[in-house]
Amino acid sequence: MSNIVKATLKNVRMSPLKMRVVTDGAHKRSAVELRDELARSQKKASRYVVKVLLSAIANAVNNHGMKEADLVVDSLQVTEGPRRKMASYRARGRMNINLTRYSHIMVQLADTSVIEGEKEVAEKKEDIKAEEKKEKKPTKKKETKTESKKDSNKEDR
Repeated sequence: MSNIVKATLKNVRMSPLKMRVVTDGAHKRSAVELRDELARSQKKASRYVVKVLLSAIANAVNNHGMKEADLVVDSLQVTEGPRRKMASYRARGRMNINLTRYSHIMVQLADTSVIEGEKEVAEKKEDIKAEEKKEKKPTKKKETKTESKKDSNKEDR
């Protein structure tokens, strides 16, 4: 089973749509490359994503003993958090309601060395199954009473 490390940041005061502009295309990329790219970005959302990514990398290195160079972004999700309603007062005693949207960011990192090891194990299992199928000799199917009756009826005609 591959090691997957998670980190989350909740209730970020930014719209999920604005956050997803930064996070699109991050799947299956190196965590170090993504961190460097987002650090150079001028979008405000990139600061929050880098913060979560650094937390996930630190979790992987310190808690799970993984190497930073082997980490790959397995998934990077931005989901909608709570909404806050604020009133802005208008003329003639009216008011408008402004929705402030919040986001949750979740990052999952996987270790590529473990993934490659799993692929090798899976390939070995497939090879063993293929060899077993070759070694097995096909056995003859035993005739049942109904099949033998059908055969005798065909011969009589």
